[in-house]
Amino acid sequence: MFGVPNPADLANVVAGTVTRTAQLGLDTAQLILNLGQTFLSEIEALRANVNHKVDVEHVNKFKATGVWQFEEKKGSSEITLSRTYKNEKITVTFSLSDTEQLGPNMPSDDAPEAASSQQNNVDDNLDLGDLDDMGAAVTCKMTITKPGKGALLIRCIAVNNHFLIDNVSYMADAGLATRKDAEADYHRSNIYIAPQFDELSEEVKKGLVAYLETRGFNDALAKFVLEYSKQTERVQRINWLEGLKDFISE
Repeated sequence: MFGVPNPADLANVVAGTVTRTAQLGLDTAQLILNLGQTFLSEIEALRANVNHKVDVEHVNKFKATGVWQFEEKKGSSEITLSRTYKNEKITVTFSLSDTEQLGPNMPSDDAPEAASSQQNNVDDNLDLGDLDDMGAAVTCKMTITKPGKGALLIRCIAVNNHFLIDNVSYMADAGLATRKDAEADYHRSNIYIAPQFDELSEEVKKGLVAYLETRGFNDALAKFVLEYSKQTERVQRINWLEGLKDFISE
């Protein structure tokens, strides 16, 4: 049998509930304020160091040539460079999510060939004892299309201001080589994968390297990819933090 609640007890319960609710509201407001200040501190620190260990002079000089056009979006990790060479359209795509920090166990004896006519030995280019200066390795995809002749697809890695070519493939349909949809992805994943670049004859390797270098696939581009990736990753992180800060604010 339920008794009639004492009015005094009921008043105490209500008062306690109101107090806890008010305290919760105060705690939440303080939490949001503190978190916002934390985000702001992180943003300011990143802005102050956005060009830390970035060769800004090279980045600006490379952009100033006007040879390559840039396509990137706020909040996206993908960056695309494009240019024309005679009747060819050339694109180089790389993603901040495809960046790896090199470590002391990086293979060197079986590394792909460096895309440089002056340097054919990867070991001569890489100083494994100085990981900080070596920086990161960025995976890149280069596509060259020519009207009526399909496309070349070059998979490579930018590292230590050089390109290491993985392989060079050919697609007869340039549209499938460049489109960004499920059908094109399927066809690209099922094309004949060319032999690893370092398995080709020296004559073929040197010829392909020279062919690519005349189209701007050189050490200057490799260095730009590496330096710009460092700079852009910090900018995108700032954008991300600003988005979080804006979202939680009331």
